Amino acid sequence: MGKYLFAVVLLGALIGCGEVALPNPEPTFLVGDIILNGNVTIQDYFIRERLEFYPSQRISPLALRASEKRLAMVGIDARIIVEEPLDPDDPFKTIQVVVTETPWAQLAFRISHAFRSLNPLWEP
Repeated sequence: MGKYLFAVVLLGALIGCGEVALPNPEPTFLVGDIILNGNVTIQDYFIRERLEFYPSQRISPLALRASEKRLAMVGIDARIIVEEPLDPDDPFKTIQVVVTETPWAQLAFRISHAFRSLNPLWEP
């Protein structure tokens, strides 16, 4: 499919057909509320700093997977769920982040929190 699409685009450019519309491989949507569930020791800001999306931002499912990987890098086992809005005309989707804390994640949070209290300008 990829080689065929490239050939069509190249042929269209050589012939001079003008613009060739490429299909969008990833559907995007607008982020509504971000709800965090399951974190007991780890504070919300520590999790939100590792998410690659913010409310009212247009994102693709790739950003969701990247956020799960960033959370996994600090030991946070997270599952990100996209909830469809009740109103079909509402473009915003609620994101739910279900967190399972591990001892490594709690340690990473405590270290990060200690550095932040020593230097408020420190960024992880």
